[in-house]
Order: sequence, then structure tokens, then C-alpha cells
Amino acid sequence: MEQKYTVALQKLIELQKKYGLDSTETLKAQKKLAEFQVVTPLLGEFSTGKSSLINALLGNKILGENITPETAVPTEICYGEQEKAIIYSNDNKPSKEITLEEYKQCSFSASETHKVRLYLNHPFLKEIETVRIVDMPGFNSGIELHNRAIDEYLPEAEAYLLTFDARTPTISEDMANFIKELKLHEVPVYFLITKARAVTEDECHICTDRIQQDAEKYLGLPQASIGVTNAKGKIKILEPFQADLREIEKKSQDIFRKVGQQQLAKCAFDLQLYLDTSIRQSVLSPSELEGKIEEVQQNMDRIQTKMEKERLHFEGQIGPCLDAIRIRLDRALRADAPELEDILLRQGNIKNRVILLVREVITKAFKEVFTPKISAYLGQTFHTLQMGIPENINLELMPEQLQIDRMVENTTREVIKMALPAILGVLGVAISGIIGGIIFGIVSILVALGFNKKREQEKRQMARRKIESELIPTIINVTMEKVQSVIADKVQEINAAIQRNVQLQIDAQKKALADLKKDQAAELEEKQARLTEWQQDLEQVRELQKA
Repeated sequence: MEQKYTVALQKLIELQKKYGLDSTETLKAQKKLAEFQVVTPLLGEFSTGKSSLINALLGNKILGENITPETAVPTEICYGEQEKAIIYSNDNKPSKEITLEEYKQCSFSASETHKVRLYLNHPFLKEIETVRIVDMPGFNSGIELHNRAIDEYLPEAEAYLLTFDARTPTISEDMANFIKELKLHEVPVYFLITKARAVTEDECHICTDRIQQDAEKYLGLPQASIGVTNAKGKIKILEPFQADLREIEKKSQDIFRKVGQQQLAKCAFDLQLYLDTSIRQSVLSPSELEGKIEEVQQNMDRIQTKMEKERLHFEGQIGPCLDAIRIRLDRALRADAPELEDILLRQGNIKNRVILLVREVITKAFKEVFTPKISAYLGQTFHTLQMGIPENINLELMPEQLQIDRMVENTTREVIKMALPAILGVLGVAISGIIGGIIFGIVSILVALGFNKKREQEKRQMARRKIESELIPTIINVTMEKVQSVIADKVQEINAAIQRNVQLQIDAQKKALADLKKDQAAELEEKQARLTEWQQDLEQVRELQKA
């Protein structure tokens, strides 16, 4: 399948070069498809046996199995003919390439290493070639790793594999919150029970039932995919793990096909527009061609004027969207104030509670409030852009990919998929830093009031006042500042992409007309040269006759 799109894109590059069109985007698309993989994070509490499961799958102890939270880094595993390990530094850029044997001898610091990617020449990895497994750090290693699992891999991840130790099948609060977030992001989830041979068959059934109940509770899945595995000992059970990966591979082929078709249609568009314009306008005279060039520019100027009005209308809706998100966040935080109050009085970890609540509210609000506005804006923009395209263009080249509704749906989904992690990724650090001082101040006052039960009500009232007058307003201001910043960046990206599409249409049509004019001028020059030659030869014949 990959070969099909590689050949098609290569042919497009050759044709674009033949007609003097820019092939930069086609070369990028070719590279993107060549490197296409579906990212599949493998998650679970520390010591649930994630690394052991992968090692058993590979038949070799590649991954370390006694990792601490301080040394745990995400490790990506995928197929490669040449086995190697790529170390990524904290800026998420490749910093070093080492051999597999060198990798096995290394230890990594989570504070210095962003991730490691392993390329392994293994028959099963070859079978699931478009799947990249990510062995994530354990869930009980801290809230930031929890966020990283969602925020960093969400734009790429098409599925998550969640592991649970058969001996302790209860889902922790962190994992439950994570599962609920995955539901909001509509990411497929597969459940794997590990260490099945460490419990009895009846205990394993109980474990499966509990996971099923939680899957239905948190994800609304009455029939979740739950596999029972065992990675160590004489009897290894790997078939469910392999079956999940094969299913993800099958789905990845469908995703690849869609991506390939979209890239092909996108890259072929300017070439088709150029050739269509050349064919339709080839009968025009030089003066008519000059007029046509001016007509194309005038038409596109009208389109840009209309699009500018649509852009201003869309940007005018951003303020009310932000106000609606702010109101939702304020209501949610104030509704949760009694719980925050109790946590403060117990001197518990209020930051995790706040961050999780904010993430949930922002995710829902962004999708429900902002997404419809983006979709409507893109729909209007694509329809306006179509005014500058010859009528039969969309019907001749992959109509399925060039349908307006499909383009709007795909583009909107990509914008949201990239924007949400960008927002959520900065919230945790920002909120932690700002509210840390406020919380410390509140706790200090509570401690000063002592443990006198008579003052319990006084402490509770003071905690409530501080939460409502300081904590909640600060959280809202910090959050909305980040939300507004990311939305502004995404809107700028959208508008820049739209402007590139407009310029693409102008350039393709004007170049086609200019090339026709140039060809006509060359033909006229050649015809004039031949006429001159004929006249000279005729004069020579006449002179010869006189002789």
C-alpha cells in the first residue's frame, strides 16, 4: 500500500518539475508517508509488568524491568532493519545514536532524557510495521508523567493499551481520571491484565470482572477489550497482547490509506489547476490571455475580501468563546470548593485535584464551545475558496477527498487534536507554580490556628474565604491566559494556511496563463523567423532568375 502512494507522489514530483511548479510540499508528503506510524502508548502503574510484557513479546530482555520513577523515560519500540537506539534530549530532539548492546548497558535520567526510540529487527514488529509501541513510565510516578502521557502523545496516539496487575486489579484515582480523559478525547482503549499466573483462575476472573465494570463506568464500554497475559515463568500468555497490536495494525492501514489519499489530493491540486487552466485557455489570443490574467487576479481579490470579512467575524467570536469557557471553569471550581476545602483542612494534595478538574473542564469546553466555531469558519472559507476553482476541478481528481464537508471535518479534527494538548501541556506547570504560594499561605494559617476543635468552624470558614477570594480567581486567570494564548496561535496558523491556499490558486492559474502567453510569443517569434527566412530565400531566387 505504501508503495502505491510513494509511486504516485514521485510521479507528481516529476510532473511538477516538468511544468516548473514547486514540489516542496509533495516531497514533505512523501517523507511523511514513508515515516508513517501509529503511536500506541502502553500504560499502567509501576510494576504492572509493562516492560516484561514487551520483553516477552520480543523474546529478549531489551527493556529494563527494575526502573525507578527517577530513571523512567518513555521508550518507543518499532520495526527497523538496522537495530539501533536513538536518545532524545529534553528538547525532544535526537541527541545520540547508539547500538542496542550499548543501550542495554545505559541508565537514563528522567530529568535529562526526554525519550528513547528503539528500532528492532523482529518478525512480529515487522508484522505490525506501522505500529510504534511506547512503554510509558508508571502511573504512580507523579501527576506530570500522567499529563505527559496524554499531552505529548495524544496528537499522534490512535490507541492506548492499559495494563493492570492481576494481583491488585483496583484502578487507582490517577488511572481512573486518565481513563475519563481518554473518553473525552475519543481514543480507543485496550485493557490487559498482567501476571495472570500469579493468581488462581477464579481470582483472574474476578480481576477481569472488576476491570470490565470500571471500563463501563469510566468509558461507557459494556464490552471492553480485556486480554489476560503472563510474561514470566514457564507458561507465557502473549496472544491477547499480540491480538490487540494486530488489530491496531489493521486499523492503522485504514488510517494510512486516508492520510495517503488526503496527501495525494492536496499535492496534486495545484498541478491539476495549472493543467486545467492551460487546456481551457489555450485557444485565447495573446491579448485575451493578458486580460484573463487580470481577471484571475481580480477574482481572487474578491475572494480574499470576502474571506477577510469571514476572518474578522470568526475572530470576533473568540472573545465570547473565552468568556463562556471562563464561566464554565468558575462554576466548576466553585462547585468543587467544599471538596477543596476538605483537602486543605486535611493538608492533602490540592494541586492534583485542581489540575485534573481544570483539564476536564477545559477539554469539554474547548470541544463544545470553540470547535463549532472553527468548523463553521473553515466551512465558509472552503466554500469561498471554491469560487476561484474551475467548475470541473473537484469532480476530476479524487472527489471523495475534495468534498467540502470532509475537508472541514478533517481539518477541524486536526486543529483540535493539536490545540488541546498544547493548552493542557502548559496548565499543570503554570497552575502549580502560581497557586503553590497561595496554598502554602492558607495551610500556614490553618496550622497556626491549631487543632482546637472549637476553632474547627473558624478554620473551615477561613479556608472557604481563601479558596473563593484568592485560589479560584488565580486559577481562572492563569488558565484563561494560557487558553487565550494557544487559541491565538492556532487561529494564526489556520489563517496562514488559508492564505497559502489562496496564493496557491492564484499562482497556479496565473502561471498557466503566463506560460501560454510565453509559448504563443515563442511560436510567433518562430513563425516570424520562418517568414523572414522565406522572404530572404524568395529574394535570392529572384536574383538568381535575373542572372
